[in-house]
Amino acid sequence: MQGNFGTRATRRRFLGSIIGVSGVAAAGALLAACGGAAPEPTAAPKAAAPAAGGATPQAAAKPAAAATGKIIVWQPDLFTKSANELAKQQVTDYATQKGWQIDVSLNPTDVMAKLMAGLESGDVPDLYQSSTELPALYGSDALIDVSSVVSELAGTNGAPVKLAERGGNFKGKWWGVPWFMYADAFFVRKDVLDKANVKIEDYKTFDQRRDLALQVSDPAKPLWGWGMTPKAATGDGDILARHVINSFGGSISDESGEKVVFNSPDTVEAIKWLVDTYTNPKYAKMLPDGIFGWSGSSNNENFLGGKIVFTQNASSLYWAAKNQKNEYFDKMQLVAFPKGPKVELMGGYPYYCMVFKKAKNRDAAIELAKFQAQDKQVFDRVKIAEGQSWPVYQKQVDAPDNQNFAKSDPNYAALLANCTHPSGWAIGWPSGPNAAISAVHTQNLPDKCMEDAVNKKDTPENLVKQYHQRMVEIFNSFGFKQ
Repeated sequence: MQGNFGTRATRRRFLGSIIGVSGVAAAGALLAACGGAAPEPTAAPKAAAPAAGGATPQAAAKPAAAATGKIIVWQPDLFTKSANELAKQQVTDYATQKGWQIDVSLNPTDVMAKLMAGLESGDVPDLYQSSTELPALYGSDALIDVSSVVSELAGTNGAPVKLAERGGNFKGKWWGVPWFMYADAFFVRKDVLDKANVKIEDYKTFDQRRDLALQVSDPAKPLWGWGMTPKAATGDGDILARHVINSFGGSISDESGEKVVFNSPDTVEAIKWLVDTYTNPKYAKMLPDGIFGWSGSSNNENFLGGKIVFTQNASSLYWAAKNQKNEYFDKMQLVAFPKGPKVELMGGYPYYCMVFKKAKNRDAAIELAKFQAQDKQVFDRVKIAEGQSWPVYQKQVDAPDNQNFAKSDPNYAALLANCTHPSGWAIGWPSGPNAAISAVHTQNLPDKCMEDAVNKKDTPENLVKQYHQRMVEIFNSFGFKQ
């Protein structure tokens, strides 16, 4: 289901919810930045432009886009520094070959605040490469429609996978050119399971994995089976709450993304299951010391320290274990998240190339985006990123270069399977993200509902009703009248 934003009014509320901006002056600056209609972008080249080591003869025959001054590119700062350097080198080499001047830098930590100021002044990067900010920038009417570019790339590379579509296609149009993605995974200490003479493949559901976590726990060592915190606003707590609620059939909204449906029997059952997991004395032995107060990095530290058997995390944990030569790296097994009683969900994190309406070199930025979507650039990134980057177009997913690399490590194969899962699970499921849904998650409402229930602040039924009403208020404020 494609994301649906309804109308693009409410820019003030939208960006305030995403970047935590408060006060009329800050929000007003954004409205001023986005208020004027920008001219439509000139047509993108019909084929990818020539480049060293990756251009096709057809692409080489096309003239390069004109560039005004320096082309400014902002790129994500990811764990895989070698992949960051490769991305910079790729666009730099391409620009040099074209005779363009280029300035490539990593995205600042306060990126949305800087973009907001840049939209006001007209000083924005020509090419912005990132992930989670795309819905916010779409909601602010800052981006150009790149549907024709994605359609062209799909003709060569295959259709974008569901995960990329969910995060970048709103109301049937693309607002970012899909670039790459990486995956979430359920992390397992295979050596511990081997000693218990069990295989994780035989334990697919939430109930089965919870029981197995209890079975393999031995606090005296210390070794605990269950390494997921119920603490809200930690990242890991958010993933746990979202995944359990969605897998039980609950969700914030319906498939339109416009109607709040959080207060449902499915959501209540999911919250009850979480309460049982963290408060039933039966399971106390599997819970690590201090798990109720963990931070966002605690599960990583405990897993790399050999103290927990199971956890959920992005694939960066596997990369860190490998590159830090962690003693437990060879003992790790990565698999899909547990199946819920209603649906099996799996996903990851898609990244995009975005072009602003106010960018000075939009055509050149589109050429760079298309160049990075060519086979050579894609597969070079796959190999150097060590499981932290996968193709987002189906023909490239299926290509021998990609499949052979995935088969070089069973855990790489698991990561690829997770982020190409047909559910394309991500924030907003079963819709895509929109202004109201993003605000709900910015306020951590699903995981706060979980945390309140685990801490016995009220019954699951009452808490689900209370948080449903808070979500209704948010949706109403964004024009989605309930």
